Amino acid sequence: MSSAKTPVFHIRAAHLDEVATAARIIAESFGTVEPYLVWLFPHSHNRAKSALPLIQHWAEDAYAAGTLMVAVTATETNAASAIHECVAGAAIWAVEGTAAEEHASAGGAFLTRCRRFGRMVTESVTTLASIWSLLGKHFWRYYFEAFLSKNARGYGAQCYLSSLAVAPPFRGFGVAAQLLHQPPRQDLPLTLECREELKAFYSHNGFIQGRCYRLPRTTTMVSFSRFS
Repeated sequence: MSSAKTPVFHIRAAHLDEVATAARIIAESFGTVEPYLVWLFPHSHNRAKSALPLIQHWAEDAYAAGTLMVAVTATETNAASAIHECVAGAAIWAVEGTAAEEHASAGGAFLTRCRRFGRMVTESVTTLASIWSLLGKHFWRYYFEAFLSKNARGYGAQCYLSSLAVAPPFRGFGVAAQLLHQPPRQDLPLTLECREELKAFYSHNGFIQGRCYRLPRTTTMVSFSRFS
């Protein structure tokens, strides 16, 4: 009598040929439940499909920065029982700010905040064309939520988790927690925001609740942080 083995997962930076799979896992996981996508795509009947190009864009940017993390597990293929790594889950992180800014004196704090705000505006301008092509007339919703999120999380140096998802066959094995505990940067505070239903999960994994903000006609989002 044989029993199925519990899969073993390894967390690492994504390879180039895994970017599309990571984006698809996130889009399909978020499409039916994530209020953020309701906010971005208010009239879509298939938000997973609508959101995929945007999430692919995020995943490609994170891959280029070395902050797209994946959970992989070994699986057998049909061809001579060859073993290959299967992507079971993915996390899109972004490193924001610089550690040096955290040591600014009180007199320089105002200038530091101004520089951070200026950088956010500059980044918004540089991404406007791509966001417009992905969201059309709803592009402003992207920047509105980004402002609310940033205001809740703060402008300091941080490793920000924008997306985390696990493929359905691999749920229930603790993959999401493993991805949370192995970010691309261990020397920075970890930050994120989530819908209220996920508060217990992040609290259980050592995150401390911060400020909340509300997306109009959707839900309240809660920011969390944790020091590695």
